[in-house]
Amino acid sequence: MTHLLERSAEAKEFAEMIARLRHGSGGALLVEGKAGVGKSRLLSEMRAQGTDAGLRVLSARASQMESAFTFGIVRQLFEPLLMTAMVSERGELWSGAAEPAKKIFSTDQKSTIGEFAVLHGLLWLTLNLCEAGPVVLLIDDLQWCDEPSLRFLAYLIPRLGEVNALLVTTRRSGEPATDEHLMLQIVGHPDVAVLAPQPLSAAGTAALVQDAFPEAEDTFVEACHQATQGNPLLLRELIRTAKALGIAPTAPSAPQVIELGPHAVGRLVSARLDRVSPAAQALAHAVAVLGDGASLGTAGALAGQSADTSLGALEDLERLDLLHPDLPTTQEDPTARMGGVGFVHPLVRTAVYSALPRGEQAAIHGRAAQLLIAADASADQIAAHLLHAPAHGDSLATAILRQAASESLRLGSPAAACTYLRRALEEPPPEGQELAVLLDLAHAALPIDLSAAAAHLSRAWKHPRLTDPLQRAHVAALLGETYHYLQQPQQAAVILDAALDEAETSLPGTSEAEDIKRQVEAIPLLIAGGRTPHRAALTARLPALRLLSPHASLGGYTLDCVIAFHDALAGDPAAVPRARRALTDRLLFGREDAAGTLALGLTVLLLADDATAMTHLDHALDLARRQGSLRTMTTLHTSRALGWLERGQLTEAEQEAEAALDTARTSGVPVLNFWNAAFLAEALIGQGRLDEAEKALHPLLPYTQAPIHLPADVQAHLLRARRRYPEAFDAAQTAARIADDIGITNPAYTTWRSEAALALYCMGHTRQAQEFADEELALAQQWNAPRALGRALRITGIVHPGPTRRLENFHQAVDVLCTSPARLEYAHALTDLGTALRHAGRPKDGRTPLRQALDLAAQCQASRLAEHIRAELLAAGARPRRTALTGPTALTPSEQRVANLAVQGATNREIAQLLFVTPKTVEVHLSSIYRKLSITNRKELNKLSLETTQNEKL
Repeated sequence: MTHLLERSAEAKEFAEMIARLRHGSGGALLVEGKAGVGKSRLLSEMRAQGTDAGLRVLSARASQMESAFTFGIVRQLFEPLLMTAMVSERGELWSGAAEPAKKIFSTDQKSTIGEFAVLHGLLWLTLNLCEAGPVVLLIDDLQWCDEPSLRFLAYLIPRLGEVNALLVTTRRSGEPATDEHLMLQIVGHPDVAVLAPQPLSAAGTAALVQDAFPEAEDTFVEACHQATQGNPLLLRELIRTAKALGIAPTAPSAPQVIELGPHAVGRLVSARLDRVSPAAQALAHAVAVLGDGASLGTAGALAGQSADTSLGALEDLERLDLLHPDLPTTQEDPTARMGGVGFVHPLVRTAVYSALPRGEQAAIHGRAAQLLIAADASADQIAAHLLHAPAHGDSLATAILRQAASESLRLGSPAAACTYLRRALEEPPPEGQELAVLLDLAHAALPIDLSAAAAHLSRAWKHPRLTDPLQRAHVAALLGETYHYLQQPQQAAVILDAALDEAETSLPGTSEAEDIKRQVEAIPLLIAGGRTPHRAALTARLPALRLLSPHASLGGYTLDCVIAFHDALAGDPAAVPRARRALTDRLLFGREDAAGTLALGLTVLLLADDATAMTHLDHALDLARRQGSLRTMTTLHTSRALGWLERGQLTEAEQEAEAALDTARTSGVPVLNFWNAAFLAEALIGQGRLDEAEKALHPLLPYTQAPIHLPADVQAHLLRARRRYPEAFDAAQTAARIADDIGITNPAYTTWRSEAALALYCMGHTRQAQEFADEELALAQQWNAPRALGRALRITGIVHPGPTRRLENFHQAVDVLCTSPARLEYAHALTDLGTALRHAGRPKDGRTPLRQALDLAAQCQASRLAEHIRAELLAAGARPRRTALTGPTALTPSEQRVANLAVQGATNREIAQLLFVTPKTVEVHLSSIYRKLSITNRKELNKLSLETTQNEKL
């Protein structure tokens, strides 16, 4: 019999993947199939091949009992390495950006760490580990992997192409995952290869049976194949059971074999377990409850046995291939001579566990929890059993569950915290603690399950112990905002009306009370920032709120941001100083509960072309990367995508929008995807990648149902780019209706008027086009921000007849935009001016703005515009270059940051850590920098930088 029966194709695939890994190409492989088909054996084969190739192999195995452990699989992967590494090696592994993830492996550090910081830290732990050579990560039974570890894998897999690591996992098909959303992100990722091992053929079954029974008759072998359908595990269990029961491998035994088959592992295991002593049965039950890896001493104590009895029972179970021991670790305690015990296969453990009556399962779990409490085990170890133990109002159980939840939240795992806190409510908590547990549960649910959070907050709002006016106002503010994200404005309005009425009569006249009152006042305006039929009622208090005196507090600045956003929607320039006031001292920065309103304030500054907006965003994003949640990261990436679009940096905008979509997928809270997909599509349109833009917009269709106008705005632009002008006009009209529902008139935020004007102009409806263009120009003049005003001026120039008016508008647009950060809009204005000069019979005068426009278009990666400009230059009698723009001005903002850090002496790894990318991404940037600057290495980059600095001084 071969080591891997009928698995040569899979073994060959493993060998090829290892060969690619040794040449620097990482990847991911999923081995998926039914229980018992041999996935774990294939994983063992990969382990053997990796070890034989001299690679470092880390492995972990998920189990149902440990699926609630926070980062349980991550710990299994890395802890053995970290515990045995030399001090110097541990220092290297935790160096740089990996350091935040160190908190996962330590119980001493009590500070809370955000999800992104944990995930990025674990990524860098992996990167640091790969510095010494390729690494293979093996995870068995992925379907039982704990949620935080799944989140890390979802974060890691898209980056494996830049990490010298190979991830191989197994998954039992048909088994629900701990988190289906994250599992879909992992197994559905295009970079994950899938192997699906098939059952053994009749010949393979015969080989396995005849290895155990050389004298087996053909009828007996056929019966074994029929009973197990070629499933290797069932076949082996059938063979073991036949031997245990003394069944002869002959034709007359065939009916007995077939009768055993349909009962699968449960019947086969029970048949063998019935043949051992009661002590061995009790030990098997204890291990089934404790889970694989439990120490023999603990399992024996749970079974109520002496050390000698446990050792004897283990030998009986090992002889029947039910349990297997780990390697010896110490000789001092006979019960600890084995590091731990476990079942030969998860299906065997499931069979033993399932055979226990429900009441007995719960009772043993309860005893296990008490045993672990006495042993001073960790809170999550104890809580794992309390989840399955009977509830009986134990105050200690409540305390342990809350402690486990707190630890999970500290490590950035709200899902595990929710599991523990829901069980704590079932206990129930002692008198007076229920409200606190309920509020803890609501806060834990907010980042991952808004519907559940709303239900918990609603229950808290109605709780008889929620009597403190400040606390009631806090709960109302949270509940109102949660209903907003759930698009349930009516429920939010009811709660907030009641809260505001209470605030008028119950809140004390203190600064703290004023702070929370303004937070409550801000929520209706936040809700009214999206499409809702209740907008008029929600904004009714807005005039009075504008008159409030400034209040330097979280609530005061929150309200300022929301008011400023509404004023900006209406094109009121007063919005800008209000937003600046709210952001000046950066009190809103670094707070998850302020991320949404912070983004609104930053949006106001972005729409106003304010020079401080991107500086604020850089600072906020840096804080979020170090301590924030994935939802905060998503929000800030979204804002940066808008910021880069406003500036015309299309590549940067594309990267930010994709980063936002990526973090939204990983977090499972894609609340901003309408914005992100629209921004991504807009960046792709500018680069001439129209099919990709359409694909990005597709998930948002039908855009007529969108809660915001942006998808329809971008759809109008896309259709116009495809010269489908009637459809483009219809999309612009849809955007108009949505914008009107929200109260948006500011052309810096909605382009529907100019899109409608251009579509109509291209259809020959000049007069109607002029009306839309003139209306946009008037609104842009009111807002008076360069980008919006410059665009409106040039669109008006396009659709109005007469060369004099046209040239005048284009000159004005160029003058307005020349000093603004909106480089792409400036390029458009220069292009229109150069084209108009050519049409006016002045082609030589038109060449200068066209050449300048071509440089800007190349800098912005605006290939569609660049091709148009080249055609205009040819028509003007010039010979435009067709090579890419070179020189320092050709560098993108990301390339400029990398170049600056490289000149300062930072290594590739240091640059990667500072910019939160991988070293391979830095290598790609440096290659592009060298090409654009016509150099080949860092030494030349330093020399060029020195010469540039000296020339600037001169």
